Amino acid sequence: LSLKADARREAVSKICEEITPGVYTFQCIPDGTATLNQQLLEELDNIESWAAESPWQLSRPNSMNRYGVVLQDVGLGAVAQSLTTAVVLPLAAALWPGRFSDLSDIHAF
Repeated sequence: LSLKADARREAVSKICEEITPGVYTFQCIPDGTATLNQQLLEELDNIESWAAESPWQLSRPNSMNRYGVVLQDVGLGAVAQSLTTAVVLPLAAALWPGRFSDLSDIHAF
């Protein structure tokens, strides 16, 4: 490994945990932001309730998922895109150099 690759791996290891070869986990929303998490869950619950009472149907991420919601369809696509640009793409570039230069086509749920 080059010095640059070693430094990159060290930086990533401070924020990510490799739970199995090539699969990483990290905390995206820090502890102490329970209010933000709760607000997001409440908003999604409100959207679910509204959809149940209206003729509009929520798009599910796949046929095996009865509870997920496609974020783009409920007005949260910009949030998903911002997280992808600011967090996911830099981590992917650090973990797998040269494989990812663009993640503009996302399907977030």
